[in-house]
Amino acid sequence: RPEQSAYEIEGIRVNVEQSNPTQVSLRSVNLKSSGTYKCEVSAEAPSFASASKEAKMEVIYFPSQPPYITGNNKETYSVGDELKVNCSSPKSYPAPNLDWYINDVKVPEVGGSLQRYEPKFFVHNLQMSLVTLRLRVLSHYFKGGRMRLKCVASLPSSFFQIDKESDGQIVAPLLEQRESLLIVKADGSQLGSGLILITLLA
Repeated sequence: RPEQSAYEIEGIRVNVEQSNPTQVSLRSVNLKSSGTYKCEVSAEAPSFASASKEAKMEVIYFPSQPPYITGNNKETYSVGDELKVNCSSPKSYPAPNLDWYINDVKVPEVGGSLQRYEPKFFVHNLQMSLVTLRLRVLSHYFKGGRMRLKCVASLPSSFFQIDKESDGQIVAPLLEQRESLLIVKADGSQLGSGLILITLLA
């Protein structure tokens, strides 16, 4: 077996026992482990010819919890009232995409109901996303006396695409998604006047 050696680089800890001439195994991977990795093969004397290939590895930090729904500061709403709620993601890398759904139908980007903000940055390049949903309460939003508001956080699919210029094979994990629900209830005793109640599901 050829001799192997590993160098001390911040964020990179080589598992020498699990590595061989054709693959390298890393332990305790973190965000600092992201970068371009290069494999070089050199011939012995007299030619000393060499060949190399490189590929980029990106380490993903998934959100530890579902997104947070905030901003509901009224206990009751009437049809025609403005409903404004915020959805924010826990810290992650990269910043997740946030999408609002009304009764499982995705709220479109057009129409002015959504306001997206630039991601907020924290230490270790962790990021947090925020999107606001603002709409007028309409009677047709209710199905069986309820309107379901759902916020879904998902990581950008571009981070799971394989570099087409690389010969290496990368097994992409399933696209991580987390969601939170806000149930808007119509008060049965006030259904005719369109009075609604808001309940946040934990």
